[in-house]
Amino acid sequence: MQETPIDAMRKRAELKRTRNRLFKRFLKHPMDTYLALIIKTIDDQVAECSEQMRQANKQRDWSEPLE
Repeated sequence: MQETPIDAMRKRAELKRTRNRLFKRFLKHPMDTYLALIIKTIDDQVAECSEQMRQANKQRDWSEPLE
């Protein structure tokens, strides 16, 4: 089942909250490479959600009739 744009927005917002929280911890402990890897993975997931939202918007724009 494909996510709706609303689901993708919610997922993206939750991922960004998690990423920001981890990034604050990383700033206090910059040598913790494990945190950096988790943050990178979350950044990739945020980018994927953003791309899904762009694709959904593009499809919606193309499916609307021109007046």
